[in-house]
Order: sequence, then C-alpha cells, then structure tokens
Amino acid sequence: MEYEQKLVSLYGKDVLPKLFIVLEKSPNGVSVIVKSQRRIWGTLFVYQNEKIIKKSKVYSMRKLFMPKTFNFGDAFLFVFYQEDEAMVGECGKVNEKERVLINIQQLYEKLKKEMEEFSFDKEYITENILQKLFNNRHDCFFEQINKHLQNIFSLLEKSEVLEKNIKNSRVVCMRKKQHDIYVAIVYQNSKPYAVGIGFDDISMMSKNNNSYQIFCVSNNKDKNKFVCFSFRSAFDGENIWLK
Repeated sequence: MEYEQKLVSLYGKDVLPKLFIVLEKSPNGVSVIVKSQRRIWGTLFVYQNEKIIKKSKVYSMRKLFMPKTFNFGDAFLFVFYQEDEAMVGECGKVNEKERVLINIQQLYEKLKKEMEEFSFDKEYITENILQKLFNNRHDCFFEQINKHLQNIFSLLEKSEVLEKNIKNSRVVCMRKKQHDIYVAIVYQNSKPYAVGIGFDDISMMSKNNNSYQIFCVSNNKDKNKFVCFSFRSAFDGENIWLK
C-alpha cells in the first residue's frame, strides 16, 4: 500500500490557521499528527460518519493512530481544544456541521468537569505528598521519598525548558490557577544529588532569600517567566544551594 497524506488547517478566532493536522494512510493504519509552531497539548475530537473519536492529552508532533474503522477517503471534522479555545478544521463536506460542533462542545464540557474533579484530587494528594517529603529527616532522604517522587513524575507534565536551565535535572510541573508548582530531581555523577520544589511566584524570594534560587521557565525574551526553587539534599534532606 502506498502512503497517502492530507493536510488539514485548524482555525480558532483568527482568520489565519493556528494549527495543522497531517492525516496519513500507511500500511500500519491511518494516523494523525498535530503540528504547531510551539509545543502544545490538548484534547482532540475527530468526527466521521456519525461517530466521534476522542483523544485526550494529545501532544503536538506525536503520531496518533485512528481506529481501524476510520475511512481515509470520507469527509471528517477535527476539533482541537487547547484549554478552552476550540480550533476547527474540515476535510470534505460534513453534513450538519453546526450540530456536530454543539455535540463535541457538550462532550468537551463533560470531560472538562470530570478532569477538574480528578485534578482536584490529584493536587490534594500531590500537595500532601510534597508536604511529607520535606518534613522527613532520614539518613538517606532520597531513598525515603523515591516512591512518592515516582508517582509525582508519572502524573505531572514534563518541563523541558527548566530541564535545560537546571543542569542534569528532571523537572515536572503541576498546573494551578494561581501559581504553578514544579518538582525537580538534580543528578550528580548519575546519582540523585538534590530534590527541589519550585513556584512561579517571585514573592517567595522575599520570605527567605537564602533558601530560594531563581530559574527562567520561558524562552520568550520579551516576557520571561521565573520560578523560585528550594532544594534539599538527596542525602539528608537539608536545604542546599545549587552551584
């Protein structure tokens, strides 16, 4: 079977397309890739022949395979939600498009409500874990909190920018309405050296200048975003300063 591709433009409120979707037919099946100028993630809905396919937490530039029943030659509609902004693209003529868009909006609102309830539980659990982490004092701090950290890193979103700015680190982020929370593990000679908690709130610096270090979490030179980190030794849990 030969490879076939279709390019679909997705529009938001602007007249210019905000995203592109590459639809590809290959021997492995039909796949889609969300293409964007920057790394994004969101929820994707695909409508075809009275069926709506939902893909949650879709990242740009990652290939997603459609169900085997997906017909590459039929008309279809894409709706990609990034936060609450809907971007829509169509290939072919989709009948009753407005009705379909209303149904997808209702599905998204239901999903969003479910995710908010889950997010509250996740944030409550995670914050309790973080509190426990920094209240422990053991001979080997990292060994005591390692299982908690594994859970945190499996739940939260990776922060590639901070990983570049904090040498030899792994960093994840928990998105919150007021301030994001970051968790970092810093390595030295391939072994855990420090564990850090960060907040995108510069006012934290005024509380204890000796405990917090600032790192940039944005590549935008005009409007940089900074995170205040407090690091603890992986050995004994005492406050340390990264060089």
